Formats: sequence, C-alpha cells, structure tokens
Amino acid sequence: MENLYVSSFASPLGKLYLAATPKGVCRIEFGSRAHFKQWLKKHVDAVDAIERDYVLLKKMKAQLRRYFKGRLVQFDVPLDPRGTPYQQKIWTAIAQIAYGQVKSYAELGRSIGQTQGFQAVGQACGANPLPIVVPCHRVLAEGHRMGGYGGGIDKKSKLLQLEKVVLL
Repeated sequence: MENLYVSSFASPLGKLYLAATPKGVCRIEFGSRAHFKQWLKKHVDAVDAIERDYVLLKKMKAQLRRYFKGRLVQFDVPLDPRGTPYQQKIWTAIAQIAYGQVKSYAELGRSIGQTQGFQAVGQACGANPLPIVVPCHRVLAEGHRMGGYGGGIDKKSKLLQLEKVVLL
C-alpha cells in the first residue's frame, strides 16, 4: 500500500483539488469537492493514509501559481498518472505539445502512429487525470476549432488565452 496526499489550490479558474503518491502528482480535479471525494473514495482502499500538504503538492501549487501568472511554460514535478497503456501513450504525446501550441485530435493520433479512429484519442484526452500539467486543453477539434474539455469549454478557452493561442 502507498500513501496518498491531498490538497487544494485556489486558481483563477476556480478551486483545483490535487492528489499525489510518493511517485508523483496523480490527480488534478476541477470543480466540486464532492466529485474529488468520489474519486478519493474509489481509490482510498488502495492506499495506506491520506495526508495533507505533502512537499510535492507544495511544489505543484507553486508551479501552478507561476503558470497562471504567465511565468511558467513547462511543469517539472514528478507525475504518476493512472490509466491504461493506450491512455498513457496519449497523455505522453499530449505532454509533448509545447506551451502556446495546439494540435487536433487527428494530428495527435498521427503523432503516435494512429491513422484513424480519433474518437479514442478524444476519449483518452477526456480521461486525463492531470489537466493543465498534461495540457489536454491544447488539443482541438479538426481545423483547430474548440472542442470538448473535462473542465468545461470556458476553462479551456481561458487556458488557451493565457498561453496566447489565437484560434481562427
């Protein structure tokens, strides 16, 4: 069993709920505390303890503050995302999209050798447990149009504006 550490962060997009294991940050949740508690309940039986203000989460919050002030373009905290091998592959590809740049779901799929079936790419984006840090907001619909976002389109739009991405 491993420890799970939790904290929250007041961001310009609203409250974020954070979780980390000793290996790295494993969850960033937009919005409701109730939804985060559901996630915790689902995972807490696999952990030994829940503690607050772990040093890794303090580092994550410091980097989020810098990001939201426009002073950080790449996060360097250790990550521990939980997902299928396919999801992990997509999340790794998403993490390669540079600050201020975007890709379509199709472009992202092709970057990992997937030439069709881009709905699965979208589903993996939607399952991303580390929004902002694994920047799925940089993945757009075909033609670089705004598409869905787990935190809501308004948050996706604000993140892209912060990064000075201009959509056609």
